[in-house]
Amino acid sequence: MGAALLDAPTLAALMCSRLCHDLVAPVSAVKNALEVYNDPSMPDSREQALKVIDQAAASAAAKLEFLRIAFGAAGLGDHSADPDEAGRVAERFFAAMKPELQWRTSSLQPPLTFVRLMYNLALIALDALPRGGVVEVDLAEKDGYLEATVKSTGPKAAMRSTTMAALRGELPEGGYDGRSVQQYFTGVVAASIGADLNAREGEDMVELIARLKVQG
Repeated sequence: MGAALLDAPTLAALMCSRLCHDLVAPVSAVKNALEVYNDPSMPDSREQALKVIDQAAASAAAKLEFLRIAFGAAGLGDHSADPDEAGRVAERFFAAMKPELQWRTSSLQPPLTFVRLMYNLALIALDALPRGGVVEVDLAEKDGYLEATVKSTGPKAAMRSTTMAALRGELPEGGYDGRSVQQYFTGVVAASIGADLNAREGEDMVELIARLKVQG
């Protein structure tokens, strides 16, 4: 990635917009359910309202747990990540989504910063599935490189028009917004740790690959 296309304040503002977009649904669900619960004219709906609050709160917590690593300072640091725990965090995030997640990292312990990159690739893969499907995340060591392969398969699976430009650090037509900025941020994360990114797509399939040289 060459010179930054977005200055720090703009990138921060757009990433905050993306975070708000990801959290607005469960937070709104809690607010609406509380209104129902506190409405004296709807006493029979209180039990259902509590169920909605419980489910929405769990969804918000799972999203925050995942996104604090994908976007926040929790994803920084040189130490190795627990691959099983990284998978559990991702599975809790995907639990409320239509696509199914298959997370396979074997016994490898990648740097936390590489897990952060994998999470961001998983978000791009999720966004490529408008009608549901499967997101497969595989981690392997090949020829001295950590290689993460994130594959989306499902009806009408396709990369957004901004994805390739964003991963290359280019400015797409119309610029970035609160949704497409996450793709650009993925390229920033990859560049910050020296990882290479590649992507390809076929019929009902999108594949994203990140490679990072293993430090001796």
